Amino acid sequence: MKFGKILASIVLFFASFFVSAVEVVNAGHSGWNSRQLREIFAGELQKHRPDLVILMVGTNDNLNSYNLIPLAEYRENLTAMVSAAKSAGAKVLLCEIPNVNQEMMAKRHKEEFFRQESAEKKVNNVNAIVAEVAKNQNVPLLATTKVLGASTQNAASLFRNPANSGAPDGVHPTPNGYFRLADAIAKRIWTEKWTPKRILCIGDSITFGEGVKGGGSASPDSESYPGRLSRFLNGK
Repeated sequence: MKFGKILASIVLFFASFFVSAVEVVNAGHSGWNSRQLREIFAGELQKHRPDLVILMVGTNDNLNSYNLIPLAEYRENLTAMVSAAKSAGAKVLLCEIPNVNQEMMAKRHKEEFFRQESAEKKVNNVNAIVAEVAKNQNVPLLATTKVLGASTQNAASLFRNPANSGAPDGVHPTPNGYFRLADAIAKRIWTEKWTPKRILCIGDSITFGEGVKGGGSASPDSESYPGRLSRFLNGK
């Protein structure tokens, strides 16, 4: 019995050297909209050759008063990127954009920007297109708004605000928020029974990891969601 346990331990030890790690790439670009992302998308696919693409873009398209594009173009860009990823042989997980806090957003954008249409309405407009594209392209959809919840000014919020980070942000997740997002993505990967070896996380500043340690990286010590995801999938 004792010999059997020792043998099993030895087998597991040597087997660990033959288990391929999951490579996660952080291709987030702060401030970018879907037009800008579409311009580099084919190059990113060719460069990284991912088995799985996690795509989250749209916050800047309709909520960044300095980088807006029409919703019709957003739909076209999103459709083109999902289609390109599928044509390259990659699975795709399409993600909603998160909720935002209008009060904090209004301080950083044009005063009249949210008067005719609230931040909540703008988020809903974008996510209706995300859901439409996911359905039409037959790819899974991650309900990011449910994963991260509302963006409030409470210290417990999963979005950066004066109470939890000293930052009047309201858009970008806290380290705990990125942890929650990565956890939801990892569980969705397992639910879909995907076994990717290389994952391309691509999008705007939410993917980049704005405001947290290791932004722009997917290293195990990064607090961005690609970094957290790498740790989850590689058991670190």
